[in-house]
Amino acid sequence: MSQHLSSEQISWWIAGEHSDGEEQHVRECADCRIEVERWTKVLGRFRAFGQQVDDRCTRTPSMSLKTSTWPRLALSAVLTLSLVAVALWIPQSPDSAMEEPFLAIPFVAPLAPYERATVMRMRMPVAALIAAGFEVDEPESGSSVTADVIVGQDGRAHAVRLLSKWKGNVSQ
Repeated sequence: MSQHLSSEQISWWIAGEHSDGEEQHVRECADCRIEVERWTKVLGRFRAFGQQVDDRCTRTPSMSLKTSTWPRLALSAVLTLSLVAVALWIPQSPDSAMEEPFLAIPFVAPLAPYERATVMRMRMPVAALIAAGFEVDEPESGSSVTADVIVGQDGRAHAVRLLSKWKGNVSQ
């Protein structure tokens, strides 16, 4: 063989396929022999690295890393009891069971699904409820009620929930 091995011939050599003429050329040509040895080492390192990764992925953890189930059960029991204690400790508002639903304010477009809203607690004059379109029975002049108001991101009120024990009847 008069010319050096091509990169394709070297690839086939490393894969184990080569002719007698190529084998004789590699024995006689120092450049081709160095190139074949270099690529054989590179492939050997690649195989060794792959084997190390495979060993790390398939290796079972040693017994010293395993923990017994008792500490885990004790920890979960402590966390559960802590959550129960916190839930019982949080005071419940007395009006939470008796809260009225929010009443939508008439003639106001409903909130869009993407729109942010906040609930604001305020003293609201009965006259403002009447002006918003609610029918109020027996309004007292100058009286006001405590209410939660849902306010959209545009600043408009969308719904009202009365909180105070006002004797009047409010409906839409």
